[in-house]
Amino acid sequence: METLIFVFIGIIGILLYFLPFIISLKKNSAEAGAIFFINLLVGFTFIGWIVCFLWAISNSEVSKTKSLQLKKQLGIIDGTKHSDKEEK
Repeated sequence: METLIFVFIGIIGILLYFLPFIISLKKNSAEAGAIFFINLLVGFTFIGWIVCFLWAISNSEVSKTKSLQLKKQLGIIDGTKHSDKEEK
């Protein structure tokens, strides 16, 4: 029984530790990879975790706008690449 409680607390702890990364994934943030690595490396410090958390919850619209602009520039729509040859 004690082992089960220990495992449960460990899983909750890991989820809380990576909460900034989870939030950035839910928001489809373009910076999700960077948030993951910064959180992994300095998240154990309280200040590092707070910085990652604030980064994850801020600028979501800017990230989406940049992502959309990049997709338009590359001609990618809904995950597929459209070229002039396919349209003809």
